[in-house]
Amino acid sequence: MPFGLTNAPSTFMRLMNEVLRVFIGQFVVVYFDDILIYSKSLHEHMDHLRAVFDALRAARLFGNIEKCTFCTDRVSFLGYVVTPRGIEVDEAKVQAIRSWPTPTTVSQVRSFHGLAGFYRRFVPNFSTIAAPLNELTKKGVPFHWGKTRDDAFNLRKIDLLMPHCCNFLILTFELECDASGVGIGGVLMQENKPVAYFSEKLSGPVLNYSTYDKELYALVRSLETWQHYLWPKEFVIHSDHESLKHIRSQLKLNRRHAKWVEFIESFPYVIKHKKGKDNVIADALSRRYAMLSQLDCRIFGLESIKEQYANDDDFKDVILHCKQGRTWDKYVINEGFVFRANRLCIPVGSVRLLLMREAHGGGLMGHFGVKKTQDVLSTHFFWPRMKRDVERFVARCTTCHKAKSRLNPHGLYMPLPVPSTPWEDISMDFVLGLPRTKRGRDSIFVVVDRFSKMAHFIPCHKSDDAVNIANLFFQEIVRLHGMPSTIVSDRDAKFLSHFGERYGISWERSCCFQQLVIHKPMDKLR
Repeated sequence: MPFGLTNAPSTFMRLMNEVLRVFIGQFVVVYFDDILIYSKSLHEHMDHLRAVFDALRAARLFGNIEKCTFCTDRVSFLGYVVTPRGIEVDEAKVQAIRSWPTPTTVSQVRSFHGLAGFYRRFVPNFSTIAAPLNELTKKGVPFHWGKTRDDAFNLRKIDLLMPHCCNFLILTFELECDASGVGIGGVLMQENKPVAYFSEKLSGPVLNYSTYDKELYALVRSLETWQHYLWPKEFVIHSDHESLKHIRSQLKLNRRHAKWVEFIESFPYVIKHKKGKDNVIADALSRRYAMLSQLDCRIFGLESIKEQYANDDDFKDVILHCKQGRTWDKYVINEGFVFRANRLCIPVGSVRLLLMREAHGGGLMGHFGVKKTQDVLSTHFFWPRMKRDVERFVARCTTCHKAKSRLNPHGLYMPLPVPSTPWEDISMDFVLGLPRTKRGRDSIFVVVDRFSKMAHFIPCHKSDDAVNIANLFFQEIVRLHGMPSTIVSDRDAKFLSHFGERYGISWERSCCFQQLVIHKPMDKLR
């Protein structure tokens, strides 16, 4: 695949994923020709480098030594700087923002917004700050650079020039959420330090929700946004709505609340009330109109699941039995991992989500349905209720909703089977819209033998019901040729209602040929 063609990027990305598949998620992150190798120690890092080089050499892929950096604890990757402290902004891009001149055209505003928006996850209230500038990019709005837009331009530059760092996620999470009349918001924190922000404008029926429903909806949307962080271990939810503390003790729930509570209960959480005056960040975010930044993160490697077995409801009893030397339902422990019938057991957490995402739409997968996705997963992994989880994941897949038809495919046209005898297999239809005869007939009932191609054209009325059509069929067809074995029709209601009841004939429908298979009751036809 030469460079420059439309499919070249996706083809090259699939190649890199295939070549480094065994390392991705363990110690390698790859994006096109950028390969990041991470290790816990220098000795381990050398082994990882050697393994990656061998794989690239076997695939006849070679790196550019001038663009490579080895054995460092600070690296620039995909526009970010990864350090022991966390993820920081790239100084080169910050310098470009610092020296950006005041825009004089709409195109220059879009260019600045695109560059600054790349780091929106580091800046709270980014959309609110950028609102005056975004107004200029709308169609039909004349370009006028006033004090409000100049203040927004300079304020955004100041915020982006401030040192920002997203800490690594190693402590207990705290989630604060709040709702206002027009929006909801949330903030994910560790030790009272923000990690990521979320806000969303309410629209449609959600605007009519009660205060309690809006608070609960804010909690659900925050959990959906950060579920890959919050599933593995217990976290704390802070809310300024007192009634949310008693969500588990409600006796009666409507359908909406039941759906939300079922989702919330899938998380290991502790909910605590926080006074509104102390819940400042989430309260402010809920009064914004646009989606704020979301910190994207993936958990690589499977080492973390060893520590989760003991506290997992699905496997804690398995660990207890296996450590006591007792075998139970084909479970075994090997190097800290739990296996069942040679399949790795996955506890509740984000690893399950990542595996389902990989089996459904990652790598060389093609967004298959529930069965194929489950077959791919169950070959190497196991957890209870896997089918239910896969069904829910596939049902929420945005790509499938956009690309797949909700209707069943019609399939290819298939020829009808060739009959072996005359008048055993026939076809029937109507010719409508003809001029009315003197006797009032305005339609033709057509019956064709598929073996001999002999046809009968029987005059009838368009208003004839199923009983009259059945009488015509027996008088003009069965009287001369006997009862056929199969009838192919357009599934007209006249053939499918009283036809069988009148003469004691039963049939089966065959969707491939739109065929009626008629069983002759011999005792009634003699």
